[in-house]
Amino acid sequence: MKKNECVVIIPAYEPSANFIEYSKTLINAHIAHLIVVNDGSGEKYQPIFDELKTLPNTTVLSYGENHGKGYALKIAFKFAKENFDERFTFVTADCDGQHLVDDVFNVFSYASEFGDSFVLGVRDFSQDHVPKRSRVGNVFTRRAYKFLYGVRISDTQTGLRAFPYALLDSLLDIKGDRFEYEMNQLIVLHKKNIPIREVPIATVYEEKPDDVEKVSHYHAFKDSMRVGKVLLTNLSFFVLASVFSTVIELLLLYFGLEYLPELMVLNLPRAIVAQFIARLCSSIVNFFVNYKFVFNGHSKKSVFRYYVLWAFLFAASIGYAQLFDYWFDNEFLITFLTGCSSLVMSLLSYQVQTRWVFAGGKRKDGKFWGWYSRFIRWCYKTFTKRYTSLVAKDPVGAVYVCRHLNMHGPLTTVSKIGFDLHMMVFAPFCTRKACFRQFRDYTFRVVHNMNKFWSTICAFFMTIVLVPLIKSFEGIPVHRKDTQAIFTLKKALSYLEIHENVILYPDIEYTADGEADTDIYTGFLLLEKFYYKKFQKHLRFIPLVIDDENNTIIEKPPIRFKNGDFKSQMDEVKQKLMVALGCVHNESEKENITKSETDED
Repeated sequence: MKKNECVVIIPAYEPSANFIEYSKTLINAHIAHLIVVNDGSGEKYQPIFDELKTLPNTTVLSYGENHGKGYALKIAFKFAKENFDERFTFVTADCDGQHLVDDVFNVFSYASEFGDSFVLGVRDFSQDHVPKRSRVGNVFTRRAYKFLYGVRISDTQTGLRAFPYALLDSLLDIKGDRFEYEMNQLIVLHKKNIPIREVPIATVYEEKPDDVEKVSHYHAFKDSMRVGKVLLTNLSFFVLASVFSTVIELLLLYFGLEYLPELMVLNLPRAIVAQFIARLCSSIVNFFVNYKFVFNGHSKKSVFRYYVLWAFLFAASIGYAQLFDYWFDNEFLITFLTGCSSLVMSLLSYQVQTRWVFAGGKRKDGKFWGWYSRFIRWCYKTFTKRYTSLVAKDPVGAVYVCRHLNMHGPLTTVSKIGFDLHMMVFAPFCTRKACFRQFRDYTFRVVHNMNKFWSTICAFFMTIVLVPLIKSFEGIPVHRKDTQAIFTLKKALSYLEIHENVILYPDIEYTADGEADTDIYTGFLLLEKFYYKKFQKHLRFIPLVIDDENNTIIEKPPIRFKNGDFKSQMDEVKQKLMVALGCVHNESEKENITKSETDED
């Protein structure tokens, strides 16, 4: 049996007869197994399920009463847990015909590639044929989800989802028996720091079949209330934690205002001292409750981040505490107003705690550039010639290859491409001392023929700007003809392993004109050897070409190695890359390479 075979799970409640043909199409597309759950559809629909039982590689699970979609899914997950293993990837789909077979295999393919992720097949709700109820419902839930959990998901209500065998236990533990279960999946998996990825799928809304009462069994009021309750659970616990810590703060503040003046040694206003002691003690309780029960914190930096936020909020609270103490002479009224203000500030801090304080250690949305590199990219992009990027982000991790062209390649691609890339950078530019020497002794003294004084000044300022910039975009130091070259390969591989992309500029002559024939280094091709050894699949090398006539950055088709001896293919892959990048302009040479590709096909 092959690794990563597809098992499709479909919960079905009162399906139409078309569901039989849909199931046959899935089986004919060579899925490993189909699991259908009859969620108490009744005798009227029994013939449909009886016919499904006769299909090959199909299991029908049934029970008498309707319990809901979440319950049906968990029945199927339990069956899958007991009858399958790590070789299988699972896809959940609906029985109403909304999910095309091609899309089923699309989400399956992504889930198989990533291996650690929960993959959503997301629809485009801006299309005209989408029912207004579905559009409005999705807009509400996705905005609420983003506000409450700090994550943007395009389609929170999609039933087409894929995941590996390893996630079955987590999915079985999630609460909910009806439509709220799928929303709970997104909440719980996000809290567990499990990556949630998206794959665009067709947006299909079919007319109601003649043999079924209604296509959707979603009850607008009851099920919306269930989904809303699930969405607001996190905020509810946060409010309770805030109220609990505020009560503690109020008590401590009241007793502080009553008795602290008699114990004061330092010449500080009583409101500030009482507020500080009360806020500090209550913050310990608040942090513990939020970390453990509200946000399920993962990062070790959460304590530091929490108290940075706490210090800011405390400084803000000093202002209104001073005002209340100045305006009023009643300790009870001062305590009450201060408590109300603290509660409001606590609610406003919810977003900060969601998005930053308790955020997990893993990167989100493939963004890893720091603020400094983002600022520099914005400046360069804003004040230089505009280019349109036609480069798509590789979702699994690839190596982009571009001409250097005397810094035109690095500056244009990294600033104009809309996603983060790890740039391979010549190692001397990655540390301050080596960078300073490289600029002073070679770049400015030899190349630009400057005297010692001015080359030292220019090298100093270039080092200040460049080295922090390389660290900010997590550049990969390139060691050439050096025993340390292995560290370059390992560093690049570590980023590819977590599905991040790498870009390099392998020209031997960096200053070569774009129209001149030139050569490229081949050491980076060793990445294929390490990558294939670890993942048993071939790495994508994606050529990028800067079209200055049309101001565009063009992505060429990926170039890969094939199964077989690595060494024997290196020169061939190199030649293909050179042609794609425009390093080779000799027509006969290009024809020979093209002919060899045609003969292989």
